[in-house]
Amino acid sequence: MDQLFTESFMQSYTPFSSLAAFFDDSPWTVETSEEFKSIPEDEFDRYVDENTGFADWATMLQAAGREWVTRQLDLE
Repeated sequence: MDQLFTESFMQSYTPFSSLAAFFDDSPWTVETSEEFKSIPEDEFDRYVDENTGFADWATMLQAAGREWVTRQLDLE
C-alpha cells in the first residue's frame, strides 16, 4: 500500500503526512492486512470521507492507482 499511497499523495489529499499517520489517527489498529480487512467497510468509508478529499475508500484507492500508473509510465 505504501507504493500506492505515497507521502506526496497523502499530503495532497489528506491532512496526514503518510499512510501510517492516517491509520495511526484512526480508531483502528492497522499493522497487518488481516487487521485492515477486519475494519467495517461503512465505518472506514466514513473515516475516509471525514479525513480526506474522497467520499469513500474505493474512490481514494482509484485515485492512488491512477497516480501509481502515471508514475510507472513516466519511468519508461
